[in-house]
Amino acid sequence: MGIADGHGLPLALRTESASPAEVKLVEQTLEERIVADVPERLIGDKAYDSDRLDRQLMENYGIEMIAPNKQAMSGAVLSDTPRPAWIPASDIVR
Repeated sequence: MGIADGHGLPLALRTESASPAEVKLVEQTLEERIVADVPERLIGDKAYDSDRLDRQLMENYGIEMIAPNKQAMSGAVLSDTPRPAWIPASDIVR
């Protein structure tokens, strides 16, 4: 797992087996950082949407975790929103 800044400069690197979920490796990876300072915020994909991770990073490192909400990524649309042709009618929330 790697953590990089906005320019792609590596801040932390850790090698791990493929079985643990990435969300469980964030703190361990931060401990392996190659720079002294921790970032103010981390941005991850929806796999990092975890209230527990948010709390741990803020309490232990003062880091704000930014990740899209898993529920918001479900693909469902509101019933008053026009349905694009590529979204099946069965996915519309009523």
